[in-house]
Amino acid sequence: MKINSAMAVRLEIGPNREWQFVVRDDVGQPEDQELGSGSRFFRWLGRRYSSIRQSMASTKKSWLKAVDGAIGRLESQIEPMETLLMQSRKADSIALAHPPEINSSLVARRFRRRVRRSLRKCSRGILINVLLLPVTAAMTPLPGPNVFFGWNAFRLISHYLAREGGKRILRGECPIEASPMSTPSETVSPFSA
Repeated sequence: MKINSAMAVRLEIGPNREWQFVVRDDVGQPEDQELGSGSRFFRWLGRRYSSIRQSMASTKKSWLKAVDGAIGRLESQIEPMETLLMQSRKADSIALAHPPEINSSLVARRFRRRVRRSLRKCSRGILINVLLLPVTAAMTPLPGPNVFFGWNAFRLISHYLAREGGKRILRGECPIEASPMSTPSETVSPFSA
């Protein structure tokens, strides 16, 4: 598995003083989330999901286009922390940028706490998706693309990849380097209008 040098993450503080850790867009991040040396089962699920999405995107039937749009909206609702954890599977370290008025050790501690919380959510998600997999696979004989199986497979893969990335962070294989933001433009929160 190819490891990138550092993953840039910034802390954004919302209007209700909620903390959100977001992967910085201005720094090159790994876009691909291939399974690498994962099990054959997860590689098969990944291929199955992508084939279902391709068949839905290329269809001329209006109801399938509506379902494809609905799945696109569902994918956009995935938590940013889960995406961050998936990308951390390939990071060598995490460069955490935060507002200068906040202590670096506090930011790193809260980031680890958020990772632990996300790991629990991903473990629950894996369990639920594995239990639903036989039910959604039984719908395969239905005509058209099996949207239920495809979505369930996608979420199972996403939870698995996020859990693997979170484990790397908590084991210390991906150290957290918290540092204050340097420019004033970086400290502007996207929540403030």
